[in-house]
Amino acid sequence: MRHRIKTKKLNRNKAHREALLRNLVKSLILKKSIITTSVKAKETKKLAERLITFARKNNMNAHRYVFKHTGDKKVVKRFFSEVMPQLTDRKSGNIRLIKTGIRKGDGADMSLIEFIFSEKKQERKAKEKVKARIPRLRRKRKTEKKEQEKPKKEKKEKKEKMEKTDTVVYKKG
Repeated sequence: MRHRIKTKKLNRNKAHREALLRNLVKSLILKKSIITTSVKAKETKKLAERLITFARKNNMNAHRYVFKHTGDKKVVKRFFSEVMPQLTDRKSGNIRLIKTGIRKGDGADMSLIEFIFSEKKQERKAKEKVKARIPRLRRKRKTEKKEQEKPKKEKKEKKEKMEKTDTVVYKKG
């Protein structure tokens, strides 16, 4: 029985496991999302959530704690300057795990692990994408309007012809 054992061993000794998780958290901070096996992703999520919770204090002790678990000053700086300001809206659950399927080589379950940033940033990105697509959308709308106008004119012409034929009186002969 595995009483009071918090982490998975991941088929590694303690030093190797800590190095692996440290590197996964570094990559997550730098790239904002990574793809790895599901078991590694779950362990990385635990560590990253702890770092985020502790980093909310934003004091010297929090900086030291994050440095202890990442081991890189540039990563710590980027974590507190770029990542943490976007995560302030949520109290917990700042990381999302999405299962992506199985790996072809060995059949391992793969997962995408990413930060869940505030919706304001996502809305801005969505608006920027829409702005980039506006000229193309306008062209489509103009062509759609022209196509919609043509059938209406044809319908009006048909109605007028029908009315003219209705008013003509035919003589029997």
